[in-house]
Amino acid sequence: MDEVDDHEAHAAVNDPTTPGATLRSIAETRPDLWVQVAQHPNAYSGLLDWLDNFGDDQVRAAVASRRTQDTVSPVAPVLVPTLLPQPGFTAAPIDTTTEPRKRSTGIVALIVILAAMLVGIAGVLIYFVAFDKNPASSTPPIAPATTATTSSPTPVSTPTPAQTTAAVPSKMPTLTSTQDVPAQPPVFLQAAASSVLPNEGNNSYGPVNLIDGNLSTAWVEGADGPGVGEWAMLVADTPQVVNGVTIYNGYDKNEQVFDTNHAAQNIRIGFSDGTYVDETLSNTYRAADKITFTTPKSTLYLKFTILSVYPNNNDSHFDTCISEITPF
Repeated sequence: MDEVDDHEAHAAVNDPTTPGATLRSIAETRPDLWVQVAQHPNAYSGLLDWLDNFGDDQVRAAVASRRTQDTVSPVAPVLVPTLLPQPGFTAAPIDTTTEPRKRSTGIVALIVILAAMLVGIAGVLIYFVAFDKNPASSTPPIAPATTATTSSPTPVSTPTPAQTTAAVPSKMPTLTSTQDVPAQPPVFLQAAASSVLPNEGNNSYGPVNLIDGNLSTAWVEGADGPGVGEWAMLVADTPQVVNGVTIYNGYDKNEQVFDTNHAAQNIRIGFSDGTYVDETLSNTYRAADKITFTTPKSTLYLKFTILSVYPNNNDSHFDTCISEITPF
């Protein structure tokens, strides 16, 4: 993905005419601008949901403020139509006496009032039925933020990320037996990272490279030093049941590139229920590390944090790389 440079990104989030698609691309690559994206008038609902899930307290506050501005009462006022005279109708003269209204006129007025009250109550009931939503069923925008797919730009962030954790859905499916494991593989079409090495020529190093099916591309962290503590995250639209992952470590473009870059040694795989497992990867060119979890995990995301690295054979490169991750 072509990353938006710093000047263009700041200009875009401050331009009220910037379209939602551009805001989405900025959210994918610039977590430090998530507050400004949430405050933008063109930030659409799906993008706000995604920012609310994965942003920090400041981002969530901005999303809440933005939604407050957009709130419109869903119950329309009850309108009583004005009775207009029909053609050929001659209005009776206005009675200016103090004689009380006839009983039949009072009954008609009471019926009209009761009908209006019933319409209002029905409107309120329809609102609660139609607008009651389960937060656990909401999905991140992705044509949103938040986010990237294998055919669209990758969400990445600057070396100082705006957030380090993702929100945990209020309801997650539980597994009762091995029969609950789906026949289809889990689907994670979005990706994010704590940092990314800037593009070099035609080469880009965003976390979407982890799920593009191409071993010649890689996510390369962009922090100073070897990248211990940096992370990449695969995100799904809905919770997925995952039995394990296959990881191609290092930069597997070719053996020379592999030998001149760092590879992850120990990693932590985190899940959206707050649990995690620590694993050790191999340091071999195009070797597949297949990691099977003790029990299947139901999770909205997989977060891979670098705990230690294998040093490379080149003192000028200190970047740690991972080429591909395939959940199964």
